Amino acid sequence: MRRKRVFNSANPQVPSGARWKDPVLDTTDLPLWQTRYRAFAMGLVEKKMQERQDAMMKKRIDKMKPTVDNKPPPSYEHMKYNLKKQQQEDDRLTEIERENGILLDKLSRIASRKEPDKAKALEKGAAPRSDMTMKDSNPARKAELQRIAEENQQLLKRIQDAQTSKSDYNKEALDEEFQKHEAYCKVGSKFQE
Repeated sequence: MRRKRVFNSANPQVPSGARWKDPVLDTTDLPLWQTRYRAFAMGLVEKKMQERQDAMMKKRIDKMKPTVDNKPPPSYEHMKYNLKKQQQEDDRLTEIERENGILLDKLSRIASRKEPDKAKALEKGAAPRSDMTMKDSNPARKAELQRIAEENQQLLKRIQDAQTSKSDYNKEALDEEFQKHEAYCKVGSKFQE
């Protein structure tokens, strides 16, 4: 509906500083009850217009088609298979097979050897020399082993005493103090919010 504009002055000619008066919104000549009724009615009209605009906007949004392409990207043949990785895997397997072959050859050579004669191994210089007799007869080594054994015994005694003796720390008191600290932290965090 188109509103008719009326000039403020009685002169039909448009004066230089004239202002337009809106007959619907201009309530200067109306009684107070009509002014209030018009304000109430305008509020209802405005609410209806807003609801209509919202409905039209919702309808436009529902009809809208997406402009973003959500289809998966095209798959290219050269990217489906990682040929470099496959080649590296083949090279690794070839290297493993080669090393396995070398180990198998060594094992077969060892298995095909003759066992050494036991009589020959008992000859002087053929069998490995035992160092146990030399180690036992060394007085410095004996003293060192004795010192280590004594230190181990002292350490064992200290550990056993520590397990049987009462600790300097009271676990219950520490737990109680921790619970108090947690409660203080919770109270403090509530006041910070």
